[in-house]
Amino acid sequence: MSRRLPILALFFGLVACNAASVAFPRPELFAKDNLVAWCIVPFDAKKRGPEERAAMLEKMGIKRLAYDYRKEHIPTFDAELDALKRHGIELTAWWFPGSLNEEARMTLDLFKRHGVNPQLWITGGGAATKDAAEQSARVESEAARIRPVAEEAAKLGLKVALYNHGNWFGEPENQLAIIERLQRDGVTNVGIVYNQHHGHEHLDRFPVLLEKMKPHLLAVNLNGMFRDGDKLGRKIVPLGQGDLDLQLLRLIRESGWQGPIGLLNHTDEDAEARLLDNLDGLLWLTALLDGKPAGPAPMPRSWKAPAWPAAKPEGALGDVQIIPAANSDELTRANGWPAPESFRRWDRSLGGPTSNRFSALTQIDKKNVAKLEVAWTYRAGDGTGNIQCNPIIVDGVMFAPTPGGHVVAVDASDGQERWRFKVERQGNRLEDAVARRGLLYWPGDAQNADRVIFGSGNW
Repeated sequence: MSRRLPILALFFGLVACNAASVAFPRPELFAKDNLVAWCIVPFDAKKRGPEERAAMLEKMGIKRLAYDYRKEHIPTFDAELDALKRHGIELTAWWFPGSLNEEARMTLDLFKRHGVNPQLWITGGGAATKDAAEQSARVESEAARIRPVAEEAAKLGLKVALYNHGNWFGEPENQLAIIERLQRDGVTNVGIVYNQHHGHEHLDRFPVLLEKMKPHLLAVNLNGMFRDGDKLGRKIVPLGQGDLDLQLLRLIRESGWQGPIGLLNHTDEDAEARLLDNLDGLLWLTALLDGKPAGPAPMPRSWKAPAWPAAKPEGALGDVQIIPAANSDELTRANGWPAPESFRRWDRSLGGPTSNRFSALTQIDKKNVAKLEVAWTYRAGDGTGNIQCNPIIVDGVMFAPTPGGHVVAVDASDGQERWRFKVERQGNRLEDAVARRGLLYWPGDAQNADRVIFGSGNW
């Protein structure tokens, strides 16, 4: 922040001066080499075989596969792994039997023979338990079911992932209880694969669940998400089409968890078309997350939004139907602007791109605001005057105009001036004052350094 940089001034309307660079993280969580194709074997309108499937993934640039199957696919297991190897596709996970039966042992021998190390995705069911005693017994019985699989997997260096698929077993809290029980017996190779398309009932508590699952999370399978989508004909939707997608991806990325990330078909559509729809949606969403121009949401190849069901007001009598003013195809999709993270910065006078004076920061709240004390006072010492500019703060430095026509950079932690820039005044009217109504910070781009921009003169 203390470096001196060249100044660019446009006195007809704008003045710009270099400011501190702000380094925003660019995690690679949603990078293509971290993506895993899922539910594309029994779910594929074109019924591709091992070679066609591996070639399709290579062409799309997807380098990982989570393999699911039905009985008719068992004879092609060796051909599947051979095709994946030829096309450079990693076998990341395998839909595994729920117990250590003959099929499970045969599959483990397959992995050993081919030298692959996939996660073993195992699911379960069960009705909700009625009391603490039944809950404890259920955890014991499920841990006993999983333990032999986990122990055999450990001999090959494999991990087991508990797969949420609804019912009792599909609740993350119950999966965590199973994992903790197994850990008490020294079984430490069991984690969780979380599926959004089986998590509509988890939406309200997902931020808390994510933090609890994170130490054990081996994979997350994404889905376009609507509230109650599983009840409204929108259970499995391409990424970018759900109205909760951006919010959920932001939560996952900001958690610091590193993947892998699954993209699924799980429909009767062409697997390639649905994967491409998910790739398009993910690219669009990550652009929004990064604050880059994204344009409108992509139009999917493999999905058409179903009509919303007619709603009946609570307590209404007789036949009542609410008819929307526009159907889904006629609505303009939200473009993610302004992004929620913009409310945690103050890089434009009055706070962010909407200048709505709102901050999402939480350190100061109703309980402690009355306890605030003056930490420091800054005096420019260059005259007196009327200032109507709300200062901005970037990377711990406050930028503001002074009565004497300077723009100053002040350390926001102690009030010490870092530098000042004298702007040549253009006009003598009150409204001609430097940064009369505000400043904004521009982070720069590949060709240009960052800037603080403000008006000066007859604007």
